[in-house]
Amino acid sequence: MPSWSYRSATFVWVLSTFGVVASGCFGSSEATCGPTASSVAMSLEDRYALGSGTTVRLGELEEPSLTSSDPSVVRVAPMDEEGDVRLDFVGLGAATITVSDAYDSASAKVAVSAIDRFELVLNDFDTEIPPIPFEKKIMVNPQFVVRYFDEEGRLYGNGLAETSWEAVGRLRDRFSNRSLEPGAHEVTVRAGGLSTVATFIVVDPGAVVRLGIFETELGDDRVRVDGVGFTEIDAPVWNVPTYMEVDREGYLEAFEYVRDPEEDPAIVVTTEPFGFFSDPVEPGRDEIRRERPVPEYASAIGSAEPRGVGAPTAALLSLLAVMFVVRRLTQRRAP
Repeated sequence: MPSWSYRSATFVWVLSTFGVVASGCFGSSEATCGPTASSVAMSLEDRYALGSGTTVRLGELEEPSLTSSDPSVVRVAPMDEEGDVRLDFVGLGAATITVSDAYDSASAKVAVSAIDRFELVLNDFDTEIPPIPFEKKIMVNPQFVVRYFDEEGRLYGNGLAETSWEAVGRLRDRFSNRSLEPGAHEVTVRAGGLSTVATFIVVDPGAVVRLGIFETELGDDRVRVDGVGFTEIDAPVWNVPTYMEVDREGYLEAFEYVRDPEEDPAIVVTTEPFGFFSDPVEPGRDEIRRERPVPEYASAIGSAEPRGVGAPTAALLSLLAVMFVVRRLTQRRAP
């Protein structure tokens, strides 16, 4: 495998999609098998939006409990039948959340702030790769994520945004609407006393005739690469599930690289459909010129060594293995 590497947004996508797999037992002792009080406390974000909430899963802990030091800031609902506890961020300020089980107790301090603005993006991988705005995009399977901010930066939580679309996110305000006919549409979103109207275009999956890459300049020669579809007139189509193979490394949806225009020969990126997208489509074959080696901030997390048709599966298995290693390191460092 080459020594240079990419940062892949796929890692966080798999964390949210396959988190239940990563929390299973991997031959460890009973006391450390699955989530711990420390790992649950560490999963909380530092800052949340006023009026939002989040769900904490305690069902796999033995004798679990969760408390808030200030219920006027963070209110804790009773644990439901599935072992989930809802936290509601009801007041400005800060509170300490304490998670306990039969073996351990851990705390996390969270701050609650009112939002100054919010934005709609196509996806939210929680990486340093800037997200793609939802506004004015052509897409299949229309969906978006609402991201909240105040003057100090990002605020987390869900349940704050209001729209007519179906809510499909557990930890984020993610919305989907698969009932829309092809054509131009708009959606109104309200949150925290603010509102916006976003326009977009929906196309039928059959309008996608080929796959390829869409590059977004991030500055300092950094480039975000997304796998997208293209119509007959070469218009990019978003939300098409793609698998990209780059120099024997596999990536889902997006990755980042550092451009070196002098690098020769160029590296080929092949793009194939992945997941539910089964319409006949021409695979993409594009070239990029990336710096060798990539600087330290570009991580190898999410890479795989593809082998034919099983390549996407290999990428997922590789990511799950990385999640397990990260989890074990986190447990060792926990007090």
